[in-house]
Amino acid sequence: MRRLFLCRHGKTEANEKESWCGGTSDSPLAETGKKQALLLGKALKGYYGFHGKLIISSTRERARETAKIIAGVLRPSPLMMVMENLREIDIGQWDGKSKEEVKKLFPEEYEEWQEGILEPTFRFNGGESMEEVQKRIQKCFRNIQRIWLGNKDKKFQDIIVVAHSGTNVMILSEIISIEMKAYGFRTFKQDNTCVNIIGFREKKDWHPEMQILLVNSTHHLSSMAK
Repeated sequence: MRRLFLCRHGKTEANEKESWCGGTSDSPLAETGKKQALLLGKALKGYYGFHGKLIISSTRERARETAKIIAGVLRPSPLMMVMENLREIDIGQWDGKSKEEVKKLFPEEYEEWQEGILEPTFRFNGGESMEEVQKRIQKCFRNIQRIWLGNKDKKFQDIIVVAHSGTNVMILSEIISIEMKAYGFRTFKQDNTCVNIIGFREKKDWHPEMQILLVNSTHHLSSMAK
C-alpha cells in the first residue's frame, strides 16, 4: 500500500503566544517546535518505516523548517518540494491578533467560527471565504496525488506532506466527502507535528482506493510530556 504522511508543522512562536497566524503571514518555529519536528522525523524513519524520497511542504517558513528537520533525519535524504497552495487559510484582519482581540473586534464572526458550522460563504474579515479555501486546496491535493500515484517507482510509494491545520482538515474532509456545513469545519483536530496517514491501493472488492488510516497522532511526542 502506498502511504501519504500528512503532517502539521511544529509549534511556532505565534502558537506559544496564542496569536492567530494565517496563510499570508508567518512565524518561525519555537524551540519546542524544532524538538517536535526532530521527534517526528525519527518516528517517520523508525516506527512508521517511511519508504520514499519526497517531502512536499507549504511555502511558509514554519512548514519548510519542519520539513527540513524531518529530511535531515531520513536516509537517504529525500527531495524537497514546496507548493504555494498548501498555505494556511488567509484569515485577513485576524492575523497577528490574540483570541481575545478577535473576539472583541469581530464578535459575530468569532462566534460563528467557534461553533464550527460554517457556510461556504463564511469569510474571515479581509481574508478568504471557506469556498475559496476549499477550491484552492482541492486543486493542490489533486496535483499531489498525480505526483504520489503517477510515479510507478517504488521509491516514491510513500511521500510526506507538511502543511497547516486548516489545510490538513480540508484534505481529510475531501477524502471522506464531508459536507463542511453539516459536520463543521473543525471535525478533525490537528495538533503541532501530528501525523495523518492516507493509504492508497488499487480498488478491490468493497475497499475504496483511498483510505484514512490514522488521524492526528502525536505519539512521537510522548517523551516531551515526561
